[in-house]
Parts: sequence; structure tokens; C-alpha cells
Amino acid sequence: MNRRLVMLLTGSLLFWVPLAFFSPSVDAFLLPKDLLGLVVGSVLAVLCAFQWPGAFRQAWVRVLLLFMAWMVVDGAAVGYSSLAVGREAVHFILWLGAAAGCLLLGEGEGTLEKMTAFALAAGSFMALHGLLQALGLHEAAWTTRFEGRAFSTLGNPDYLGGYFAALLPLAWVMTLRAKSHAGWWTFRVATMLLFVGLLVTRVRGSFLALGVAGLFLLAALVSPWGRGLWRANKGFVLATLAVALVGAGAFWFRHGGLSAFSLEQASFQQRLDTYRIAWTMVKDHPWCGVGLGHFALDFPLYQAKPWPQGGHPYIYSSHVHNEFLRFWAEGGTIGLVLFVLVLLYYVRGMVRTVNDPGTAESERTLLVGMGAGMAGLLGQSLTNFPLQVAPTAILFGFFLAGPFVLRRKAPEGTGDPKGGAAPVVVLALFFILGAWASREMAASIALRDTLGEAGLGHGDLAIRYGQRTVSLSSADPKAWSALGRAYRSAGQGDGALVAFQKAVALDPNDVEDRALMAQLLLDSGHPGDAVKFGREALAIAPNDLGALWTLAVSQFQSGDIQGAVGSFTTYASDSPSEYQPYLNLGVCYMRLGQREKAREAWEKAKALNPADPQADLYLKSLNQKTKSKVFHREEAKGRKGT
Repeated sequence: MNRRLVMLLTGSLLFWVPLAFFSPSVDAFLLPKDLLGLVVGSVLAVLCAFQWPGAFRQAWVRVLLLFMAWMVVDGAAVGYSSLAVGREAVHFILWLGAAAGCLLLGEGEGTLEKMTAFALAAGSFMALHGLLQALGLHEAAWTTRFEGRAFSTLGNPDYLGGYFAALLPLAWVMTLRAKSHAGWWTFRVATMLLFVGLLVTRVRGSFLALGVAGLFLLAALVSPWGRGLWRANKGFVLATLAVALVGAGAFWFRHGGLSAFSLEQASFQQRLDTYRIAWTMVKDHPWCGVGLGHFALDFPLYQAKPWPQGGHPYIYSSHVHNEFLRFWAEGGTIGLVLFVLVLLYYVRGMVRTVNDPGTAESERTLLVGMGAGMAGLLGQSLTNFPLQVAPTAILFGFFLAGPFVLRRKAPEGTGDPKGGAAPVVVLALFFILGAWASREMAASIALRDTLGEAGLGHGDLAIRYGQRTVSLSSADPKAWSALGRAYRSAGQGDGALVAFQKAVALDPNDVEDRALMAQLLLDSGHPGDAVKFGREALAIAPNDLGALWTLAVSQFQSGDIQGAVGSFTTYASDSPSEYQPYLNLGVCYMRLGQREKAREAWEKAKALNPADPQADLYLKSLNQKTKSKVFHREEAKGRKGT
């Protein structure tokens, strides 16, 4: 086994993956850092299997593998998209690869210190870049609702905040245990950068996660585990505590105390709503869940169930924002129990290692730092999804291996690196996964170009990119959906319908594309066919008001006036402050010969929007005893969301 190769591969996970490419996140497509992590993590796991098969006989590794196997096999059995299962399983490879790399190096404290240096170097660079973004020296990729916040290379302040919350307590402990003056200053600078970087992300969930890590550190400093750190660094610890208190006080006054974490906050409400939806999935599929990666696919079907009809507007989310609840929803109770077992074996390994008389004091203090990092990461997982983001998923695997690396100083049964099957298997793995990763990356770029050009109105160019996307990823419903939008932007309705139909065939819970098909058919003069897709969309998401409006207009134009009355009435009850449905209800009632009901509807519209002249025109025509044949189609076509 070539130790330099293993060090390079493991270091690339902890250092290069967080920095790989500065492109923003593309929904549902693997990024370069994920692809690099997949290749490297797989190679490290295979090397570990060949060079140290004894590692896979350890109880904690078996539990970890059992959890991963359950999630993948269960997802393939109960889910309908193997693509979704495969993409989510990538993060398990990152966990396993990071742990396998540390186990292969197998030199106790020295291994963990080197790996920690890699991780903190990457985190410090990201913090510095995020600070430059927050200062406006490097334009962030997103601006909506995120002005002045740090994104760095992860494309989202939530992702970056969670990464800092996991690394900051580790950097602080490394400062306390530094053996030289230069090392002390190096780790102190890293700690300051990570702290400032965390502040400029302004992610409240990460502040809470840091609080969880802080409580772990306080408990460790008064216990035999970290009592030596306290005695040797009382001044620095007290200064840190003072800074934390001042920072907490400033945050308290700046954001209104505990109201910053009030459940009335919009972001908290959104998470609570998502939790309710995930819990509904759990109740429907208590043991096996909906399948790995299928939370996002099944979300449209479930997002209205916790509320009565019209009690909640249509929403969409691809993440639960709570890793424990996600494993419960996707892997069922069995998946959640196995994940908790993984954490319990980790805790047991920590306790056994620090209580082992053969464990040196410096090794105990290193585990305190890694334990605090794990506490921060798990704290972040209560309000976000760090185990699905490549850099933080790798940190999870690194922290997980920590106590077991110290207990097993060196792997046994190491084979000859120049002979045997290992080199052949590793080389084949590089080529196979590398080719697949390149294809996925090309599909990701093509999808981004398709949506971008379609949004700019460059229809022909968007179609060309869209065709490239589906040729590279024909099993992905998002690829076909993007192609449909490209055809739509070019005014080619027939091509758009074919692409959208392929998308909904791959994703039976696709609401948006069904609503777009209904609108396309309505615009092209086929209201009867539009009714079909409008009803399909509402069967999945009965609270999608955009689809409901299109259905109502389609029913009116196809001659189903009574059906249109029902749809417009439902729309009006779900949106009591909007006046347009009452205008159209009045026209429907006139078609049915119900003049008094028409008057009531138009008067309601006038009361809701006195400045709109259309209601006055309708009422005048009614008073003049003339039959109105005008239908308020302008509002129907112009409504947002259709």
C-alpha cells in the first residue's frame, strides 16, 4: 500500500473537495466536488477492503455498512427512481471514503492531526473567501434575500454556516493543544477566520449548532477528558467565553433577543411546515419509508395533506431540513434506528478510547476537538441537511473514524502494493467512475445552459442545449422538463408537450409540468385536453392555485360552465382577497342565466378592488339588461403560476 497515495486521496477529500470549482449549486445534479468525492471515496473504500480487511470486521463499520445497505436496498425496493437512490447514495460513499482513508493511514494521533490540518486549511480559505463576498469584493451568485451574506464555494450560506459550525470548535481545541508558538498562532488565526466566516453567513441554525458544540466543550473541560486543557489555558478559555458572551449579547440586542429564534419567524415556519409534511410520510410508511432520495419526488403529493383544503398554499422543498427526520421518512423506522446505532457505536468508541489507560493525554484532547466538531455537525443536522452536502458529509466520516484510528494504531495484514488484484480493481474503478462522473458533469452544465437560455428567451439555443441534456441524462425527469421549457420558450408547443409528457412519466408526482401542459393546450385552443392535465395536477396538489386557475379557464372555454363555477368558487374561497375569480364567476353565472348571482359576484369583485373598471362595466351591462358575452380572459392568461 502506497502511503503517499492514501494521504493524497484522503487529503483531497478534506481539502480539495470543499474548494473544487466555484460554480453555484445546480439542483439535483452532482457537482464537481461530489463527483471527485465519489471517485476518491470509492477508491479508498476498495483499498481498505484489500489492504485491511480486518477493518470491515469491526462492529462500528458493520453497523455503518448495514445502515447504508438498508437505505440503498430499501430505496430500490419501495421507490420508483433508481436515479434518485443512486444520487443520494453518493453521500454514503463520502462518509465511508473519509473514514477508510483515515483507517488506512492508521498511525493514531499523527494521522488525525494531519487530516485536521487539511480540513482547517480548506475551512480557513473558504471563510476568507466568504468574508470577501460579504464585503462585496467578490459578487455572490445569489442576491435574492441573501444580500451581504457569505456563500464561498458551497453556493449557499446555510451550507457554509454548517461547515464552519463543525470546524470552529475543532480549530479552537487545536489552538489549546498546540505544541509550539507558531502552531498556536496558526490555529488561532484559523479559529478567528472560521468565527468571522460563521458570523457573516448569518445562519441562525448554525449559531444554535455552535451552541451545542460549546456545551459539549464546557462539559469536556470540567471532565477528566479535557481538564488538562483547562488548567493549561485558563486565560484563553476565559477570553473565548467573554467573546462568546459579548457576541451573544450583541446578537440579542440586534435581533430582539429570543425573538430571533421565535417560531413565528418565516424560516422557522417553513421548516416546521416541512417537518409536518415529512411526518405525514412517516405515518403513511412507518417501517420502510418512501425510499432513499424520494422525499423530494413525493413532496408534491404530501405537501397539502397536513392541512385542510385551502389551508396552505402550494409549496415545494427537496430537503427535510432535519437529517434524523429525513432518514425516518426515507428509510422508515428501521433506517432511523440503524442511523442512531451508528452514532451510539461512535459514542461508545469515544468513551472506550478516552478511558483506555493506553491513550495519551494529547490523544484525549484531540478527541475532545473531534467530538465537539461532531456535536456541531449533528446540531446543524437538526435544522439543515449537512450530511447531504459533500464537504460536511466528508467531515462526518472523518469524525466518525477518529476514536477508532486511535484505538487501532496500524492496520494488520497489509498486502504488497505492487501485486495482487488491488491495483487492477482500483484502476478500473478510476476509469469507470471517472467516465460516469464526466457524463454527469456534462449533463449538469447542459441543464444549466438550457434553463438559462430558455429564461433569456433564446429558444433555439435552449432547445439545442436541452437535447444535449436529455441525451446525457435520459432517465432524469428534470432533463426532460428543461427541454420542455426550451421548446416552450421557442413557441414550439408540440415539442414542449412531448418533453413534458416524458418528464411526468419519469416522475408521476410532477405537478409543475402537468400545469404547464394544461396551459400550453389552453393557449393552443385545446381547452378540453387542458382540463385533463389540470385535473391531474390538482389530484396531486389540490392546493396549487395556478393549476386550479388554468383548469377553471379551460372548463369555461370547453363549455363546462358548471365545472368552471365550481373551480372559480374554490379558487375564491382559497384566495378571499383576490377579485379576479369573482369577475369570472359573474360571467359564468350569466351564461347559466343566474343574473342575481352574477350581480353578487361582480359587486364582490368591485368591493375587493374598487379601482378596477371591469366590474363597473359588467354591472352597467347588467343594469341595462344586456347579456354580457365578455369573458375576463386577460386576467386568466396573465396570472402568475400558470
